[in-house]
Amino acid sequence: GCCWGGSCDRPWAITFTNEEANRLTGVPLNVPLHPAQIYEAVVNAVLAFALYRLFLRKPPAGTVIGLYLVLYSVARFIIEFFRFHAQELPFGLPFSNTQWIALAMAAGGVLILARYRKPVAAPIHG
Repeated sequence: GCCWGGSCDRPWAITFTNEEANRLTGVPLNVPLHPAQIYEAVVNAVLAFALYRLFLRKPPAGTVIGLYLVLYSVARFIIEFFRFHAQELPFGLPFSNTQWIALAMAAGGVLILARYRKPVAAPIHG
């Protein structure tokens, strides 16, 4: 029940009914919510599959972790728009603490990818 989604009127909305979930986490009961936990699980499964396949191809050092940081961070940033946030949004902007962390992680991933990117050899003319 933690990190539940915001209100949802889509057919795939989930509704918590367990009083213990409400007591432990505060999740609202009997209200259709975005299944944010499922969104994240699906993203992680797809990333794990794709990055493992890439790993098997022996990419340059730093590629897999750099791509993971960028791709997961982008996905998490987007998923956060569908989550309920009890805390106040920092800096008076429309992003949650988690979204700011995701932006920093994505920047770290870009730095890793840039650091380990192999330069393309110039064609030899002649």
